[in-house]
Amino acid sequence: MATGKNVKQIATALVIGTFSTACSYSMPPGTFVQKAHAQGDNEDKERKQSFKSSITERVQSVIAKQLKKDVSEIKPASNFIKDLGCDSLDCVEILMALESEFQIDISDDAANKLVTVRATTDYVRSAIEKKASGKAKKEKEEK
Repeated sequence: MATGKNVKQIATALVIGTFSTACSYSMPPGTFVQKAHAQGDNEDKERKQSFKSSITERVQSVIAKQLKKDVSEIKPASNFIKDLGCDSLDCVEILMALESEFQIDISDDAANKLVTVRATTDYVRSAIEKKASGKAKKEKEEK
């Protein structure tokens, strides 16, 4: 049975062995570590892009459902009133549906500024990020 010390030694040996193997293939020192960091950075960018596109798709889907339109008609640059034909009640219903979908609050001041799909998507994304960072701070304080 491996003890904590043995596990640490094995992990260290694996890392050193992997690094040594990478160096034995005529790679400059530190290349393995640099590639690992670059890969992590790329994964982080991909994760952020995935989050961004996921939010955009969900916002557009909610808007399309509320307006009984096809999602393909909902473009980021679309103005709710001019392009999508919304009246004030439609706008309120869209915002309420978005609050419910994403578990966020949209203030009246913010609602008055959300005249395009892009502005609404950006607001929703920002509200989700603020909510997540607030939860992280709260959890950190509790520890």
